[in-house]
Amino acid sequence: MKILVISNLYPPHFIGGYEIACKDTVDLLTSSGHDCIVLTSVFVTDRSSKEDNGKVDRSLELHDNWTIGKGRLSFSKTYNHNFKKMDELLKEYKPDIVYFWNLYGLTLSPVVATKNANIPYVVHLMDLSLKGYQKTVRNTLSYFLGRTDVKGVDLSKYFTNVISISSYVKANFCDIGHKFHKVIHPFLDLSDTFPQKINYSKDRVFKGV
Repeated sequence: MKILVISNLYPPHFIGGYEIACKDTVDLLTSSGHDCIVLTSVFVTDRSSKEDNGKVDRSLELHDNWTIGKGRLSFSKTYNHNFKKMDELLKEYKPDIVYFWNLYGLTLSPVVATKNANIPYVVHLMDLSLKGYQKTVRNTLSYFLGRTDVKGVDLSKYFTNVISISSYVKANFCDIGHKFHKVIHPFLDLSDTFPQKINYSKDRVFKGV
């Protein structure tokens, strides 16, 4: 299966566990015989590049980079840039499915491009960061008052197939009206009949799929 993976950050350039779990899952999928390409941002590098024989494409932009509070582009410019890059790669790679990880900072334009192309996709939630894109009264007021350039949207239009790291995360997204939402805990030893949570170590991978 051809799988296009989207993540705002991707090792070796990362901040926390979200990106590490993404890479662990990509490694697991690849070792299982799937063809995976990762599309991520220019975080840290500040320039587009391709690595691992083209399997990692760092060409997306961020409107928030967590270091100085702002990315190189505004929200609207980031949206347009990432939509174009995503649309181009969808046409070139022709994936069977798109696997979205942390999208915060990228805008939702990669999801919109995928939806427009009628390609199946799933969103993997490991924190509540995407709530920042949800259309709420507070977010709408902040936008019109000029306190943010992030324009909220109705996430239920785009989140139809969702994986959450925990019941807590799932409960916090219960208002998006998704059609399918599965909780899959990370760091499980799948060799046991009844998997138990275990501490993460170098010889374990994120078995989230």
